[in-house]
Amino acid sequence: MNDVTDIPADDRIKMNLETGGTKDVGALSKQVYFAVFGGETIDDLFDNEQDIQKAIKGATTYLATEKLGDAILDVLDSPMGSVNDHEGVVIRDPKISDKPFKITGKFITGGVSSQFQAK
Repeated sequence: MNDVTDIPADDRIKMNLETGGTKDVGALSKQVYFAVFGGETIDDLFDNEQDIQKAIKGATTYLATEKLGDAILDVLDSPMGSVNDHEGVVIRDPKISDKPFKITGKFITGGVSSQFQAK
């Protein structure tokens, strides 16, 4: 994480597809996260160094978000029990943020295996 000096939240990159061609994807996306940490060679996924660096930053940020969310959820509970057993928790506290936000932890990537995912 020390090398991630900026989060590529709005950056778009070209990712090579197994079937040939490329796809325009967000550098900070689930697709890039799974590709980078899925065992593929990063030089095969992206054609230029700039896209490689954005993909690494995006995937690292995604992983850090998941792990930080897990750490927070591990210490929270609710009247329904441990929040770690649920898809996450919504924080609604104007002292923390003007807008509500959700902490999901492992659900951020685990949700892809859910029977309720969009097809």
